[in-house]
Amino acid sequence: MWKVDFLVNGPLSLTAFLGVDGSLVFEEVNDVLAVSPSHKPDLYHLLLLAFENVEHAADDTPDKRLFHVLQTLSDLGHWQSLDEVEVWLLERNIPFLKMHQACK
Repeated sequence: MWKVDFLVNGPLSLTAFLGVDGSLVFEEVNDVLAVSPSHKPDLYHLLLLAFENVEHAADDTPDKRLFHVLQTLSDLGHWQSLDEVEVWLLERNIPFLKMHQACK
């Protein structure tokens, strides 16, 4: 499974992973934010434009390139909460679905 754990300075944990439908999923405790597969290329392009210190990866698949960028952002300490990811996506008009999963 493809997964990036973002460095977080608090009690919450932010993780990005590839969903079963190919969507990019961000998860923090019981909250989930998903970017559909059709919007991942736009997200990748905007990440490269927004973060000058992130290099384009020469990996062979779009998902590998996207996760390379996400890992770099994690290593640099960007996006320490799901709220930060949500605001960033909203400001750039990247559609997403946000859900709250009730504890079982």
